[in-house]
Amino acid sequence: MTQWTIKLYKKLIKGAASDIVHLFEKSVRIQPESSSHLEFGDTRYTNIVVDSAFQTRRRTGIKKELISRVINEQVFPTRAFYMTEDGAMLWIDLTKDISYGFYRHSVVLLKDNSTELANEINKYIDTPYPDIISLGSGDGAKDYIIISKLVEETKSDVQEGCLTYYPIDYSYDLIIEAIGTMSRQMRPGTYKIKAIVGDMHELRSFKYVYDAAQNRNVFFLLGNTIGNNDEKEIVHALNASLDAGDMALIEVNTDQTSNVNDHIKSTKNMEHNAVVLSMLGITADYTRFEWPVRQGLSLCPGTLTVETIYRVEKDDRNHLSNLSVDHHRIPSTIKRIHISFNHRYNFNSFCEWISNTLSCTIVWKKERDQVGLVLLGRPPQNKAITKTETT
Repeated sequence: MTQWTIKLYKKLIKGAASDIVHLFEKSVRIQPESSSHLEFGDTRYTNIVVDSAFQTRRRTGIKKELISRVINEQVFPTRAFYMTEDGAMLWIDLTKDISYGFYRHSVVLLKDNSTELANEINKYIDTPYPDIISLGSGDGAKDYIIISKLVEETKSDVQEGCLTYYPIDYSYDLIIEAIGTMSRQMRPGTYKIKAIVGDMHELRSFKYVYDAAQNRNVFFLLGNTIGNNDEKEIVHALNASLDAGDMALIEVNTDQTSNVNDHIKSTKNMEHNAVVLSMLGITADYTRFEWPVRQGLSLCPGTLTVETIYRVEKDDRNHLSNLSVDHHRIPSTIKRIHISFNHRYNFNSFCEWISNTLSCTIVWKKERDQVGLVLLGRPPQNKAITKTETT
């Protein structure tokens, strides 16, 4: 990579992509003109992403969707909380907040079991390397814990190829964070990365992207992502995307106790919710948030759900009643806005339910400090691996 080429890239990359320029300058390796070429996701000469996929649909109309959800008394779509820069950065702030015990405990659980998990994955798959598809990758910090160990524990007789990491997130900002996490800590040449900016619910539509390499796929669903607003859609997307021989590593919140210090009730989390309310023109009053605990809202038996509700008073009611979509107006009598669900699972019930729903076997599982981790495998067929593109 020559200095002239770098200058050309800097001229071409403008606007919101300036963060990529910063990463590019930090990690590019100056090379003389070479006959060697870069393959997709190659990290031999640059340890940042050099290939990506972008989904252009569903980037507009979020306000109309939020209005529709309010009218129909439905919780907001999860992507609304992360699609703006403020939403993405507030989530990162929340993971660092002392109130977020689930996050801290889950990081420790992953670190303590990373070697065992890597060995179980390598034993199960029938290809030299796995490919990692992370649904809602966030900043990539948890993904790195397992991916670094997978690279370290790769079969000693493997001579060619490498693991490819596919972070999938709706947020441009969080994708950049995930890229940065890997580039700062992973040794170049030991992995490839192809970022996918898009909606994880449409995972199947990205199959032609993440099935480009002939490796088994391991889908990561960490951070209780499955336990948020879109449980049904996420399970459907994962079930439709798992091939025979693929695996899934899923992390869930198993805290079913009544905890006044729960991170859901923290100031940081209320700030995060306030970002979505602002899309409706509401300046949140934090004293109006409520958190009823309910049953029967999850597909999984034995699950408790903490719902976040915003109580609407007269000042906001007057404003909201002027908002409409498809000739349907928010009623002037509206009393509450349903913001989010946070499902808290009984771990044994969850493992039984998710393995049956995804037609998988339980390869490994562990629960500690109200965090549950389960590694699933869809039994391989007795034939050579063939990956097909989505039609």
